Amino acid sequence: MTNTLSPNTGSYLSHIHAFRGFAIINVVGAHSWSTLMYLIWGSDILKHMNLLYATTKMAFHGSTLYFAFISGLLFSKVLRNKGWKSFFKNKVLNVVAPYVVLSLFFLTTFWNWYLKSAADKGRPTEFIPALLDGIVFGRVLPHFWYIPVLLVIFLFTPLFQYLLHQPRFKWIILVLIVAPLIISRTTIPAFLSLQTLIYFSGAYVFGMWVGKDYNRTLAIISRYRGWLWCIAVAGSLALTLLILQRYESSHLIAWDQTIVYLQKTALICLILHYFSRHEAVLPRFLNLLGTYAFAIYFLHLAFTYLVARGLTGLISQHQDLLTLALSGLLVLTASIALSIVISKIIRLLLGRRSRILIGV
Repeated sequence: MTNTLSPNTGSYLSHIHAFRGFAIINVVGAHSWSTLMYLIWGSDILKHMNLLYATTKMAFHGSTLYFAFISGLLFSKVLRNKGWKSFFKNKVLNVVAPYVVLSLFFLTTFWNWYLKSAADKGRPTEFIPALLDGIVFGRVLPHFWYIPVLLVIFLFTPLFQYLLHQPRFKWIILVLIVAPLIISRTTIPAFLSLQTLIYFSGAYVFGMWVGKDYNRTLAIISRYRGWLWCIAVAGSLALTLLILQRYESSHLIAWDQTIVYLQKTALICLILHYFSRHEAVLPRFLNLLGTYAFAIYFLHLAFTYLVARGLTGLISQHQDLLTLALSGLLVLTASIALSIVISKIIRLLLGRRSRILIGV
């Protein structure tokens, strides 16, 4: 996730900004249908709506890779020449500050809910230790795990940058990019791990490499579009089958995560190519979502849960595929819309200082 690209900057790249809007739709989509189905059926989702669950998980799971890639791309395209002091100051003010503020806000708001499960999970039950634990490990909300991972990646950016521009170390860059194919991220309940850091560093470094010579990379993508489509389609089909078969792995290599990385990397290339070619006619709402992507990321899950919970009564009476599919779409749309409304109100009240609270 990054919030360095906006229409007000001198290095504004419209199609990449739109791609960030596309990415946040996918991230919210990863939570919309799954939250709805989990509230109704718990962990037995696949017994009731296996095809819909598998389809939405195939489409949206791992979409945070898009943001890791965008962060790396924008570093090479926009931030690299502004100096390290500017880079780290930007991250402290626009990533760390809103993360800490919103962690404090959500932990305070949901404190009673937190206490109900904290002791069973071996987590602190005093507020200050719980807040520190939540910030360090990204546990205040389920999706906050990504921010500590991203912050560590930011700390390694000078090293990545050095390796990228030293010809004798290019093999290390290649290893970092392909490492996620054999070192898979960890998921529930232990999101944070060295494996997860390696997994998302691969996408980040790939973004840095693409941004280093962006036009040349787009030309390469154009040349190999056919192969990229084959990888994306084959990966999507294989991932759907694995989900339907309830594949699970606790090993270093989890084949579903390997396929997700291949699928999302191919889609990144194809979407960037398409967006760069059709920049003038891309839907305007993608730019709006790109502007508020960081705030939507932080805020959306609270709205996702509330809207999904409000729909469970209706769906429990009509447990058919169409109703659930449309209800998930409603959760997705409402979560994004409510996040933008709240963000706009905060921006109206605080002006540019809103970045410290919500990152936009």
